Amino acid sequence: MEIKGLLSALRNSVKGMTAQTKRLDLVSDNIANSGKVAKPGESVYQSKSLVSKEQNPFRRILNRTQLSLKTNHKNHFNYLNKRGSGIKTSKNHQEYKIVKNEKELLKYDPAHPYADKDGYVRTPEINVVEEMVDLMSIGRTYEANATSFKVAKELAKKSL
Repeated sequence: MEIKGLLSALRNSVKGMTAQTKRLDLVSDNIANSGKVAKPGESVYQSKSLVSKEQNPFRRILNRTQLSLKTNHKNHFNYLNKRGSGIKTSKNHQEYKIVKNEKELLKYDPAHPYADKDGYVRTPEINVVEEMVDLMSIGRTYEANATSFKVAKELAKKSL
């Protein structure tokens, strides 16, 4: 059963808080591994970030209407014809995926035990200052979602 109306605000706030929690986990892992040096023959820690991709609202509306699309020419609505009669969407209209940064930094430190023959050690390319800014952004976004959840809850209580 799909929740509509005022209660959908609660669902959206929970989705937002869940996404921020996932982002918090990834950012804290990045900060914890920022100074990690890769041993010879091992791969460097890859920093991760959470990317959300909201589906096109037009596609959602198009699917809801359940209209059959007729074309006059074979190239009209070519995108739709390749995928079938309609575009399938999930219940959750937002997809999250974790993107890894495969870049690494070479630091000159010939005294380090993991230094290569030229004296360089491999570390992940993580800017701790940027990660800290992300942490502040995550906190504020989570707080905004929690506030909207609280307001929607109070409105639902009053309306009941």
